[in-house]
Amino acid sequence: MNRLDRRLHLLRAKRNGCFDPDQPYLEDAARARATRKVRVLLRRQVPVALLTPRWSRPDRFLDELSVDLQVGRPRVAARVVPLGVVHGRAVHETWDFLLRCVVEACHLDLEGPATQPMKKAGFRKILTELLARTVGGPRRALLLHGTEHLDLDTLRELMGVLKDHQETYGADASFNMLFAGSATLPRVGMEHVERVVLPDLAVDEAVTALCEYADEGDLAKIGLASALVGGVPALLHAVGIHAEAEGEFPVTQEAVWRAIGPLADELRAAVDIVAADGSLAERLEDVARSGTLPLEVGSDGSLVRAGLLRGVPRSRRPRVTVRAPLIAQLAGMVIGRGGEVTESLDGPTV
Repeated sequence: MNRLDRRLHLLRAKRNGCFDPDQPYLEDAARARATRKVRVLLRRQVPVALLTPRWSRPDRFLDELSVDLQVGRPRVAARVVPLGVVHGRAVHETWDFLLRCVVEACHLDLEGPATQPMKKAGFRKILTELLARTVGGPRRALLLHGTEHLDLDTLRELMGVLKDHQETYGADASFNMLFAGSATLPRVGMEHVERVVLPDLAVDEAVTALCEYADEGDLAKIGLASALVGGVPALLHAVGIHAEAEGEFPVTQEAVWRAIGPLADELRAAVDIVAADGSLAERLEDVARSGTLPLEVGSDGSLVRAGLLRGVPRSRRPRVTVRAPLIAQLAGMVIGRGGEVTESLDGPTV
């Protein structure tokens, strides 16, 4: 092989081995990047605290994550545990529920008479012994969904026992946990837990998500529908269900409001609550009018927790934006006046 042929052969090999035509999509897909990050952390036996903003559909995210963990290598048998069932229960009933979840997920048996702890020390001792019995077995993980329903002491005990277990057994430890909830966890005593924010869908991800609801659809209308609701998963799902039933996607603000059904009342209620505070209402209106603004730690934290604002990815300095044009409309900024969406609205405007 002469020198020119050899150089051409190496060039083709580099192009075939290093260039992925889907790489721009993979880089811009915010939800997919978060999925990959959480998946890698759980496979590395790193506990994860997943912050799930309002209307982000974390249940679907965790269901898909549990399937992905069982497909790749190393395989992790994950089980999603909704914690809403413990809301309002006594603390010892919550402890009993969590212990039984560990037992069922790891296929263990509760041994001995003391299986229902009445004190925090008993809960910690039983959980420590259960995790010790998982050492050397297949990798397993509990994906706890709705940690805001747990009291802070119980969360600290779960994370503390898990940390001690992994430090004691090292590479032989085969049990891990993910803590998903809408409330930000304090860092004191939880420094060993990796924190991840579940983002909204990016532009292309939102269009792809809506395409799943229609066998045949006009891509222009799908793009307009996704632009009106942004990348908020719950709103996209409501619009998709409506299109699946009616046979077409809504392309006006009025049609989208009708399509999202009960979520419209939730959005209005959230904005009404914020409007009761003059400074928060003014801040929300300013962000809606400007598109993006630098982060203000005090007021923006409340608006993010309310589900109205989100962070702007890949910005040099922390910035915030309104999650969906519908929220901007409620805040006083009407997008696409006069019913039909204008031609300039070919993507999310905020």
